[in-house]
Amino acid sequence: MRRAISVTTLAAAPSSQASSQSPAPLPPQIRELERSIEQQVRRWRLGIRGGIALDPELISFGVQSRIGPIFSRNLTFRPSAEFSWGEVTDMIGLNLDVAYRLPINGRQARWTTYVGGGPALNFVHQGFDATTGKGRDIEFGNFEFDTALNIVGGVEFRSGTFAEVRTGVYAGPAPTFRLVIGHNF
Repeated sequence: MRRAISVTTLAAAPSSQASSQSPAPLPPQIRELERSIEQQVRRWRLGIRGGIALDPELISFGVQSRIGPIFSRNLTFRPSAEFSWGEVTDMIGLNLDVAYRLPINGRQARWTTYVGGGPALNFVHQGFDATTGKGRDIEFGNFEFDTALNIVGGVEFRSGTFAEVRTGVYAGPAPTFRLVIGHNF
């Protein structure tokens, strides 16, 4: 083990000398790396969502992510997870949507419209099962697996707030029409 026998402290440089020297400018490679990191961070956003569904009637909330642009500057991947419940139906839904930003507005517009779609993986429980005195009894063993194809259309504001209409094709017991609002952070 090494030990310090003698420690020498140095005095700080005089303040007049420090103020006359300006820091060296950052090299262009560092600025380029900084811009690249900022771009990568902006490509991935997390958000929350909530809404209502019809046929069957449900209230839903969930989380989502927006990753992109991918392949094109107007194409983004938007996976989400929703938890829905209603009088007769409970559902956990995983949506793997891709959205295409319509080029009707300029890049600097306050809002943009988009359309998209993708597969949905739904775990649905329907029934009036209730245990006496405890309310509803929900177990994951009671859920049935169902797939669907989502078709989505919506509007997103620059602030990150969005509103969308989505429908499920080949949805089975899952909701066929949903109104969703949310915010991407």
